[in-house]
Amino acid sequence: ENILVLATMNTTDRSVAPLDAALRRRFAFHRLWPLGFDPADRREADHTASLIWATATPSDKDAPHSLEEVPKQFVDSVGAWHGLNTHLLTFGSDAVLGHSYLYAMAADLASYPERDHDFVVRHHWNHQLLPALGETLVAHRRARKGHLEPLLKKLHNHGVKARDLRPEEGAAHGTVPVLAWTAANGADDD
Repeated sequence: ENILVLATMNTTDRSVAPLDAALRRRFAFHRLWPLGFDPADRREADHTASLIWATATPSDKDAPHSLEEVPKQFVDSVGAWHGLNTHLLTFGSDAVLGHSYLYAMAADLASYPERDHDFVVRHHWNHQLLPALGETLVAHRRARKGHLEPLLKKLHNHGVKARDLRPEEGAAHGTVPVLAWTAANGADDD
């Protein structure tokens, strides 16, 4: 409702490349860093978790939520996301995953009973974060076993029980790896 988009196009802007150039000529581009990753204002994962939780789950209190009020699964997820982005920065600033995925996760966690929190977290990782990671790896030509091992280790260090975090043997270069976050008991119930 509050967004007005003005766009222009020349008749010669017919393919993606000229259209991209046309847009770049007409608009100013500003990098928006994921929360906690702006070089001018680096923040720890815990700060990011409490900030996103407070924003995504409004309460009657004006004060921000303390970390003790934030579900552990969400804090762990933000920690995994933060560690993952720290590694993805080595591929370049365009490789990092934005924090918008975490707002939807926080809102869902706030609306589901605590007994369903593990399911909600797995759902968001399997259907939002990990597919985006797969696309990022392909886009940055990192979807090879040697590049995936450090990511698997980074995720595992944050409690993510990832499986199949590598392309199938013999898969063509550029194939999006199959990524999934399984339950601690190995169940894949979503």
